[in-house]
Amino acid sequence: MMTTGTLTFHAAHNYGSMLQAYALQHYLSSLGIANEIIDLRPAAQAGMYRPFRLLPAKSFPNFLQHLLDLRFKKALDRKWARFERFRAEELRCTRPFLSGEELMRDLPVFDDYLVGSDQVWNVEAGDFDWSYFLPFAAGNALSYAPSFGPGGCRSGLESCRDRVKDCLSRFKAVSVRERGGAALLKELCGIDATVLVDPTLLLSREEWESHLGDASPVRPGYILLYSPSVYTPEILRMAREAARKTGRRVLLTNPIDGRLRFAALGFDKVFDCGPWEFLRLLHDADLVLTTSFHAVVFSLLFERPFYAFRDYRDQRIGDLLSATALTDRLLCPGETGWEDPFHADFSAVAPFLAQERARSRDFLLQNLSRHD
Repeated sequence: MMTTGTLTFHAAHNYGSMLQAYALQHYLSSLGIANEIIDLRPAAQAGMYRPFRLLPAKSFPNFLQHLLDLRFKKALDRKWARFERFRAEELRCTRPFLSGEELMRDLPVFDDYLVGSDQVWNVEAGDFDWSYFLPFAAGNALSYAPSFGPGGCRSGLESCRDRVKDCLSRFKAVSVRERGGAALLKELCGIDATVLVDPTLLLSREEWESHLGDASPVRPGYILLYSPSVYTPEILRMAREAARKTGRRVLLTNPIDGRLRFAALGFDKVFDCGPWEFLRLLHDADLVLTTSFHAVVFSLLFERPFYAFRDYRDQRIGDLLSATALTDRLLCPGETGWEDPFHADFSAVAPFLAQERARSRDFLLQNLSRHD
């Protein structure tokens, strides 16, 4: 059987990161392709997702913030444990490697090496490592839908274009997740890349739902508000307005930093969600408000009414909603869409998914090694 090893952000305590890693591995298995995730966990990434601790703190304001969050410590510890359990139980991984250098010294042997998806080619990310450009692979490397990040990290890519071009010139095939990323590679490196969908879209709604169980962890009748990177006063104001207009309460799954936490007083807080628990909450929400690409992805898969807050630096969500004829679910700051928030036309989603799943399947089968 053909063997493959994947490098991705599988160990990041981020819902989208772990779920996309699971999805790609599960999809490869469905094609009869053996896969292991190369368990690279650089120190920079491990430091970003430590269990909740009051100390050490980066600064006095950071200490005060931790002090305020102390009341949620048990929930945050359960969340950390659920992410670690998901990684241990749901993902097939090699032995752990703590750095790219350690990986190069004892590289696991596979017929082919894949990189992607997620923002593994965001050279400006705090946990970026050059291993994600597979410099150790010669003629048996390909990418599946990696991303350069929300803004495409043009400035970062420009500064290292020669190194990127050298690495990718040894790839059998290059694919990326966004049209902007493909355009950037063509412009800066002269490399043609295929645009493919995120791995989470390769699995059916039924495949995802089979993991969610029957019982919701919270009572029904809520709006799920999820912004993994940053909340703003405008986002919180719009969430309150949506709750007032619809008669639903607002539910949060991640703490809000700084003084804005006081603007979220009265919101329900469910801070112990691992990946499966988060999907259950999204699946059962009456309305999803988000800045998250993957929250939009699962809203499409589960056909949950949603609104995405537009970020003009981030074209990932816009590209996806254009392809599924749902650009009316994008909201700019100050806009409102509460006149008919629970009606979203998902009729274009199924044809889009059928087409893109076929393209992804063809890309993988045409470019992975054959051992008949």
